[in-house]
Amino acid sequence: MTVDVTILGDMNIDIIVRFDGELVDDISLITSDAKIAVGGVGANIASNLAYMGLKTRILGAVGSDVLGRHIVEELNNRKIDTMYVQKIKEAVTGFMIVLVNSMGRKTIIGSRGSNKYFKLEENEIRQIVASTRHVHVSGYSALNIDRGRTLLRILYYSKENNKSTSLDLEGIAQYYPEFIQQLNGLLDYVFINRVEAKYLCRRKDLVECLVSLLKTINAKALFLKEGEKGSRVFVMENNVSVKEFRVEPYKVSKIIDCTGAGDAYNAAVIASILSEKSFIEASLEGNKAGARACSCIGGFCLG
Repeated sequence: MTVDVTILGDMNIDIIVRFDGELVDDISLITSDAKIAVGGVGANIASNLAYMGLKTRILGAVGSDVLGRHIVEELNNRKIDTMYVQKIKEAVTGFMIVLVNSMGRKTIIGSRGSNKYFKLEENEIRQIVASTRHVHVSGYSALNIDRGRTLLRILYYSKENNKSTSLDLEGIAQYYPEFIQQLNGLLDYVFINRVEAKYLCRRKDLVECLVSLLKTINAKALFLKEGEKGSRVFVMENNVSVKEFRVEPYKVSKIIDCTGAGDAYNAAVIASILSEKSFIEASLEGNKAGARACSCIGGFCLG
């Protein structure tokens, strides 16, 4: 099966709990508003791309349990190719507890579970790359037990076969920044949000840091997601200079839950680039998709 986009990323069950007020030690908080849903960056992006009309494949792992079976069933219901989803007997399916306050802001605590065991053989990677237009990988996959080998080989074969590639620095920015040196020449587009950028840049000037990052990776563009402030795009020109563009946010009347907003942004940017829109137009579409994701509960709520 030939697809438009192949996604390497986590698939989880999200337990989403909305609450008002503050979290206090040694007290029980009762809420009437909770939801159990499919989530994880891989599932969220794949779902958004499918919603946008692109043929999509997901790579990742679930446990051999009822939660894993539920995730695969939901992905199949959305016409997402799950041929390469692995079922790991010795691990539970990843799960996240998502605490969402009255402003729609979230705190996520959980375990990647089976996700960290995903890996592919060389022949599988070649088959996957040969049958896709674009490959997007999540930085969390660099934290797998293979220390990012599968992620790197997918990107390597993609570039060898002139397929476009993208990566979100989630996970890498906070837990594995030295991995960035291995990404040189393997990426066309890079995504990062404002929190991850702060982890990565520490006390450095943010713009100088991200310009340096783009040059280190040698990608065409870097997309900085800034939530209610919109986004910024850093574009490499002539392999030497970098231009920065600010893209205005898209307003929504009511914010419910911003879980998965960044994943929706990524999906819209990828879809826009594949339809040959400019980086600025793509980021505008990303802002719209991210805002739209804040209007429903969970990152898998569209489609």
